[in-house]
Amino acid sequence: MTIADVWLIVPVLCLTMYIVLDGYDLGIGIFLLVERDRRRRREGVEVVAQTWDINESWLILLGVSLWAGFPAVYGAALPHLYLPLIVMLFCLIVRGFSTELISHRHDTAEVWVRAFAVASLGAAIAQGVALAGLARELTLDAEGDFVGPTTPWDAASVLFTIVVVIGVVAVYTALGAAFMRTKVDSPLAVRTSRSLVAAAAVVLAVIVVLLGTTDAPLTWSGVQGVIVTALLALALAAAILAWRQLGPGPRRTGGYRSALIMVGAVLAAIVVGRYPVILSPGVTVEDAAAPSLALYALLIGVGINILLIVFYTVFAHRTFSGPLYQDAIPGSTEAGSTRPAGSAAESETEVPRS
Repeated sequence: MTIADVWLIVPVLCLTMYIVLDGYDLGIGIFLLVERDRRRRREGVEVVAQTWDINESWLILLGVSLWAGFPAVYGAALPHLYLPLIVMLFCLIVRGFSTELISHRHDTAEVWVRAFAVASLGAAIAQGVALAGLARELTLDAEGDFVGPTTPWDAASVLFTIVVVIGVVAVYTALGAAFMRTKVDSPLAVRTSRSLVAAAAVVLAVIVVLLGTTDAPLTWSGVQGVIVTALLALALAAAILAWRQLGPGPRRTGGYRSALIMVGAVLAAIVVGRYPVILSPGVTVEDAAAPSLALYALLIGVGINILLIVFYTVFAHRTFSGPLYQDAIPGSTEAGSTRPAGSAAESETEVPRS
């Protein structure tokens, strides 16, 4: 194993952490598009507002690790991804200031809740387009610079992009619904979380199959094939366990953890199965890596930052662990209450007793 292989772990870790962490808060935003109860939509925003900033730190670190450690990948892929990345960043900006305006402008809070939800869906779609583009062939010149796809609208590319976009939205929404089950008593999350996890598992399976139509399909032979098979089996087992744990009942925490394992195992299987190709059609880890001395230096500097972000991530999620309470919601009429937000006694849709 070379230093370039070791460095590959850094962007893979950052991508995985971003998908499973910012994935659930994007998923909650998407979930709010179909939530009719105004009070529960407000609760969903507050759940996201507690940790969204640290979740998105992994996206920044992902960009830095690719730019510094794999400059050939960064330079070739970025021009291909300009449009979806611009849309994604715009949507993330809208989500950021929407959370602030929801808290401080109560007269227009519902408008900003809708903006937050739509921007969450837009960011997920843009990320799906970007991931689909990276998985398929990029046309490069002799120097490894991107020169544009030869057939950008062929049926295979369009189908693959649509499936990946659906997969990203399904995974994010499943993570969001499962996470909501750990924070609030959401009847909609109870009704839909199992179906969403099942749908996400099915779409992920389709994506794995469709990767065989790309120029860098998964390797199913040798040690790599054994590892890929084992990881996909783990993902299937985690999906089944998540489906069982998200059954009807009170607040559930195990389903979200199992859904995380499902998504992480599939991502790991794709990385292992495509190794050493990091960018189609044939840019390998060794081809794309920065000089070895630079990678050693980066491991020290970026490694320290990873430790800090991991500490902050764990600290933030431990601090805000457990159910969301009414006093966590600005403007709540039940400030200081120790009952979980979203309980039947506090729902706006409750029928008053005579």
